[in-house]
Amino acid sequence: MSTFKGKKVLILGTGGTSNTAFTAAKHGGAASVLKVSRGGKGGAIGYEEAMERHGDAEVIINTTPCGMF
Repeated sequence: MSTFKGKKVLILGTGGTSNTAFTAAKHGGAASVLKVSRGGKGGAIGYEEAMERHGDAEVIINTTPCGMF
Protein backbone atom coordinates (compact mmCIF):
# COMPACT_ATOMS: atom_id res chain seq x y z
CA MET A 1 0.00 0.00 0.00
CA SER A 2 1.32 3.44 -0.92
CA THR A 3 1.51 6.17 1.71
CA PHE A 4 0.42 8.71 -0.90
CA LYS A 5 -2.31 6.88 -2.82
CA GLY A 6 -5.33 9.14 -3.31
CA LYS A 7 -4.14 11.73 -0.78
CA LYS A 8 -3.53 15.48 -0.88
CA VAL A 9 0.16 16.16 -0.21
CA LEU A 10 1.77 19.47 0.78
CA ILE A 11 5.52 19.85 0.37
CA LEU A 12 7.06 22.64 2.43
CA GLY A 13 10.00 24.19 0.58
CA THR A 14 11.05 24.52 -3.05
CA GLY A 15 14.68 23.39 -3.04
CA GLY A 16 16.16 20.29 -4.65
CA THR A 17 14.80 17.92 -2.03
CA SER A 18 11.27 19.14 -2.72
CA ASN A 19 11.59 17.90 -6.30
CA THR A 20 12.40 14.40 -5.06
CA ALA A 21 9.46 14.48 -2.64
CA PHE A 22 7.16 15.74 -5.40
CA THR A 23 8.18 12.93 -7.73
CA ALA A 24 7.79 10.30 -5.00
CA ALA A 25 4.31 11.55 -4.12
CA LYS A 26 3.19 11.63 -7.76
CA HIS A 27 4.56 8.15 -8.45
CA GLY A 28 2.92 6.97 -5.24
CA GLY A 29 -0.49 7.93 -6.60
CA ALA A 30 -1.17 11.16 -4.71
CA ALA A 31 -4.44 12.83 -5.74
CA SER A 32 -2.74 16.24 -5.61
CA VAL A 33 0.69 17.54 -4.71
CA LEU A 34 1.34 21.20 -3.86
CA LYS A 35 4.61 22.92 -3.02
CA VAL A 36 4.49 25.64 -0.35
CA SER A 37 7.00 28.46 0.11
CA ARG A 38 7.28 31.93 1.63
CA GLY A 39 7.75 33.63 -1.72
CA GLY A 40 5.64 31.43 -3.95
CA LYS A 41 8.48 30.83 -6.39
CA GLY A 42 8.29 28.16 -9.06
CA GLY A 43 4.51 27.93 -8.93
CA ALA A 44 4.41 27.20 -5.20
CA ILE A 45 1.60 28.51 -3.06
CA GLY A 46 2.20 30.65 0.02
CA TYR A 47 1.87 29.41 3.60
CA GLU A 48 -1.25 31.52 4.17
CA GLU A 49 -3.01 29.96 1.19
CA ALA A 50 -1.92 26.51 2.33
CA MET A 51 -3.53 27.09 5.72
CA GLU A 52 -6.71 28.66 4.34
CA ARG A 53 -7.40 26.38 1.37
CA HIS A 54 -5.48 23.17 1.97
CA GLY A 55 -5.86 22.44 5.67
CA ASP A 56 -7.34 19.10 4.64
CA ALA A 57 -3.97 17.82 3.40
CA GLU A 58 -3.34 14.31 4.61
CA VAL A 59 0.44 14.28 4.17
CA ILE A 60 2.90 17.13 4.86
CA ILE A 61 6.54 16.76 3.88
CA ASN A 62 9.02 19.29 5.27
CA THR A 63 11.95 19.88 2.88
CA THR A 64 12.96 23.21 4.45
CA PRO A 65 16.22 23.61 6.42
CA CYS A 66 14.19 24.51 9.52
CA GLY A 67 15.69 22.79 12.55
CA MET A 68 18.89 21.79 10.78
CA PHE A 69 21.12 24.34 12.48
